[in-house]
Amino acid sequence: MVANLLHIAGVDHVITVDLHASQMQGFFTNPVDNLYAEPLLARWIRYNIPEWRNCVVVSKNPGGTKRVTSLADVLKLNFALITTDRRRNHDGWMSSRVQSNRHSPAGSEHGEGEERTMPGSVNGPHTNGATNDINVLEIADTAPSPSIRPTDSMASSIILPPHPQDGFDDEYTDDQAQSVTYGRLVQGHIVDDDYPSPSPAQSAVADVDPMLSSIHSLRSLHNPGDDALGGTLDAHNSDDEEEADAVSRTERMITLVGDVKNKTVLLLDDMIDRSATWIAAAEHCKKRADAKKVICLATHGVFGGDCLKEMEGCQYIDQVVVTNSFPIDAAKFPGGKRDGLAPSGAGTRGKLTVIDLSMLLGEAIRRNHNGWALLQSERQREQR
Repeated sequence: MVANLLHIAGVDHVITVDLHASQMQGFFTNPVDNLYAEPLLARWIRYNIPEWRNCVVVSKNPGGTKRVTSLADVLKLNFALITTDRRRNHDGWMSSRVQSNRHSPAGSEHGEGEERTMPGSVNGPHTNGATNDINVLEIADTAPSPSIRPTDSMASSIILPPHPQDGFDDEYTDDQAQSVTYGRLVQGHIVDDDYPSPSPAQSAVADVDPMLSSIHSLRSLHNPGDDALGGTLDAHNSDDEEEADAVSRTERMITLVGDVKNKTVLLLDDMIDRSATWIAAAEHCKKRADAKKVICLATHGVFGGDCLKEMEGCQYIDQVVVTNSFPIDAAKFPGGKRDGLAPSGAGTRGKLTVIDLSMLLGEAIRRNHNGWALLQSERQREQR
């Protein structure tokens, strides 16, 4: 709709900076030049982080992996990935583990060959509420009769066919396992392993997460100042779900794949709209993965609501770096002042550092106005 409105209004050329999805250019009838702030961010990293070669570029969600790997390739750095997943209830069979050679205690009703079935199955009731393990893996050519239930002796007699890769000699080390860090996320913060899980009554709100996300999206339409770049109406709804979970006490599991111990973490995304996911990722990197420093980088600093104040007050975030592609209201700063920032918005104020985009946009406008692209293509054609 916006593309059609611009076309009808007479716009014949569009210049954008870091589109959330490059496919958006296809909606425009007129030419679109999508510029990238990645070179400016990479230059800032080289000049302002003394030990930038000891940094790790981290994506706070799987949707930003391509952006993170691109910056990591430019700087020749390692990268890591953070993902969050709704923690399943302990009473469900999805949270069970496979255990073998487990025998019942002496004097039990069934003896050493005690029957074991999957909890919650139709073969029998679940006798122990604290046990949620799958004790038998049944492999048969035909489905067994409901009256016959497998025992441990039956399971031990099953011979599996050889796998094509059984003879593959691979020396496994636990280096890969050590580079994976898990954590529990309750109300948007990392908690200890012995922290009590939210009760089912408290977690019931999670069933209406899509409704909460829809309400939040509808409210953003009435407040364009907070979500003018479409940060809330995102194609990836992971941030919406995590924002709702931070309010509804739903527990999540957060996983970091990569080694960031004693290193500076460059937490990267295309925009900063809400603070919940940024704070959770930074807290996980420092508390669980032993990162030395966390710097949040993004192109568009939307800072909806109290996002900037919350990130400024977070002890796990050392610095926030954005560009001046979007004007930052002075009221969003702690104290309501923009001291240290130039009229263009560039500069440093507290934890916030704003990079100026004027040279990038000015050069793009100059080249388009003077037909530099056409001239360059003609020169390349002549050289051939």
